[in-house]
Amino acid sequence: YTDTQYYENKHKRTVTWVPNGVETANTIPQVAQRKVSEKYGLIEKNHILFTAGRIIPTKGGHILLAAAKQIEKTHPYPIVILGDLSRDPEYAKQLLEMAPENTRFIPFIESKEEVEAIIAGSRLLVFPSMVEGMSMVLLEAVTQKIHLIVSDIPENKSVLEKNALYFCSEDVNDLAEKLNWALENSEFMNKLSLDAYQHVLANFSWEKIVSSYEKCYQQVLQRKTE
Repeated sequence: YTDTQYYENKHKRTVTWVPNGVETANTIPQVAQRKVSEKYGLIEKNHILFTAGRIIPTKGGHILLAAAKQIEKTHPYPIVILGDLSRDPEYAKQLLEMAPENTRFIPFIESKEEVEAIIAGSRLLVFPSMVEGMSMVLLEAVTQKIHLIVSDIPENKSVLEKNALYFCSEDVNDLAEKLNWALENSEFMNKLSLDAYQHVLANFSWEKIVSSYEKCYQQVLQRKTE
């Protein structure tokens, strides 16, 4: 979406944005979810999750860990960091040193189904990216109807609009406040997660995206025949 604005301003032409699509009927069976949780030593709905394919500074894992330290006395839920730490050894060292005692680091998992099961089994997923495109992790997390806290960068807000609990990007104190609030207001977070799911269903399901692609191709073909 932000790229669309950039190219429209630069080239003074209308740009059609076709976003990523996601499989919305993607609920993880309870049995599979439990089996994956047991495999990785997790208790269902008892951890705060951060996940990224590559754990690098712009993904914001350090922001979550710093915020988690502020709430560990009131809400001592384990923090789970899931992803590849090998891309930036210095940053990995920083995360390991600053992590609260009950933090779990799980290396990159190739199985998409297992990652989705861990997401579905989390109490809360924090998405603290400082820089992002249009994240598939965010869309896929929404399809699991889980509680989310998301950085307020334009790329995230253009996807979820009003249907997420946002914190000020890179602001540790604000994230700590939002963590406290979310963990103490489950009923509101349940509603927000359902609203987010309905929003993604209406705007980012593969059925919707395929229709957008077909429309673009038809417009191009029509211009060629004119």
